[in-house]
Formats: sequence, C-alpha cells, structure tokens
Amino acid sequence: DVYKRQIEKNQVPRRSTQMRPSVGFKAKFSNQNTGIRTQVYKQYVMAVGGFILMVVILIFHVLDTGTAMASNYWLAYWSDKEFENSTTLNPTISEPSQAFALASSFVQTSYYYLIVYAVIGAVNSLMILGRSFSLAFGGMNAARTIHNSMLTKIIYAPISFFDITPVARILARFTKDQYTIDDQLPRVLGMSLTCLLYTS
Repeated sequence: DVYKRQIEKNQVPRRSTQMRPSVGFKAKFSNQNTGIRTQVYKQYVMAVGGFILMVVILIFHVLDTGTAMASNYWLAYWSDKEFENSTTLNPTISEPSQAFALASSFVQTSYYYLIVYAVIGAVNSLMILGRSFSLAFGGMNAARTIHNSMLTKIIYAPISFFDITPVARILARFTKDQYTIDDQLPRVLGMSLTCLLYTS
C-alpha cells in the first residue's frame, strides 16, 4: 500500500525509456535483412579456412566428379568393345585349341578392362574421402570461428545493446542460425559444387 501511494505521488522513479529502440532503428534493422552482401560471403570463406582451403575443396570436388565420369565412360567403352567382339566371333570353330585361344584372349581382355575400372574406382573413392574430409574440416572451422566471434562480441557488448536487442533474437543467433552454419551450409555448399560441375 505504501509503495502504491508513492507511485501515485510520483515519488518512485520510473525506468528510463531513452534506450528503447525507435522506429528509425527498427526500419534500419529490417532493411539490413533484405539481402546478403558480398562481405558476408567473404567472411564465411575466411572462417572456413581462407581461400587456400576453399581451393583445396574445389580441387577435390573436380577430381571426384572427373573420376566418376571417367568410371562411367570406361564402363561404356568396355561394353561397346565386348559387343564388337561378340559380333565378330567365328561360330565355326572346330578345333579345341582355337576355342581355348579365343577364350584365353577374351579373359585377358576382360581382366585388362576390369583392372582399369577398379583403379578408377579406387581413385574415385580416395577423392570422395578427401572431398568429405576437407568439407567437414572447413565446416567445423567456420562454425567454431563464427560462434567464438559472436560469443566474444556478446560478452563485451555494452548494456545499451541488451536494451535495444530482444533476448529471443540473441538466442536465435546461438541456436537456429548456429545450427544452419554447423549442419546445413557445408551440405548445401557441397551439393552446389557437385551440381555446378556436373552441369558445366
């Protein structure tokens, strides 16, 4: 009751509203979310590990795509050669020695194509491993760098920042947005590079 009477008499100081966000500040903040600037992409590349690591990731993607296409090309070439050999076989082979020689030549040719196909597949597996490892390493670097930078700025932010910034917005940056950087961005980057290489 005493507290209510003091409020009615304006004896209790009310909280200052000078630090509340104005309409101009809200409009300025909303206009900043209309697009992604080039500087943002540059900062993400630097957080991944710099341009050197991005070039390494791109090289692994190129080699992975190239070996996968080479494997498909070699398999098609092998099938065409086998078809040509089957159409040029002499069906009137009477001596067993001729049949054995023909079968031996066929087996040796098949071994040759099979070995080359296996080598291309092994190289492609190594390229996939290098691509996945480099992309995961860059994604973890970016997530750690961005999280630590954001946390440092929040810790050393002035009190006025918390007066004009809702707590829910800060929590969203550390939860949903950080999850996007941790999980979705590396996968989207990998799929984009793969689609770009296959369509080019």
